[in-house]
Amino acid sequence: MKNKHVKRINLLLSILLGAGVFIFFGVYYSYHLHYQEQFQMFLFTSDYFVEQVSHPGGMADYLGGFLTQFYYYSWAGAAILTGAIGGIHRLMVWIANRLVSAYSATFFMFLYSVLRRKFSSFRSHLCGNGAGSTHRIYIY
Repeated sequence: MKNKHVKRINLLLSILLGAGVFIFFGVYYSYHLHYQEQFQMFLFTSDYFVEQVSHPGGMADYLGGFLTQFYYYSWAGAAILTGAIGGIHRLMVWIANRLVSAYSATFFMFLYSVLRRKFSSFRSHLCGNGAGSTHRIYIY
C-alpha cells in the first residue's frame, strides 16, 4: 500500500516538474531559447552527419543540433526541454527504485532534475548535453 502512494507521489512530482519547466522556459525565460537557436546551424547533408558523428559524443551533438533548431518557436523549445528533463527525471526514478528504497530515491531524483533544469538555463549549455547525459544514464 505504501509503495502505491510512493508511485503516485513520484508521478505527481514528475508532472509538477514538467509543468514548471514548460512554464519557465515557455513564458519567463523564452529569450534563452532564441539565444541558443541563433548560434546553431543544422544541415541535412550526409557530409555534416559524418563530420558530427565521427568524434566521441557526436551523435548527441547531432541530435542536440537537430532539436535546437526548433527553439525558434518558444513553445516548441519549452516542450523539447520539458521532455528531455522529464525523461531524465523518470529514468533516474526508475533506476533509483531498483537500487535503493523508494522513499529515499524520491527526494534525490527530484533534486537532481531541478538542478538539471538550472544547468539547462545557462547560456553555454547546449541541448546535446542533455541528450548525451540521458543516453549515458540509460546505458548504465
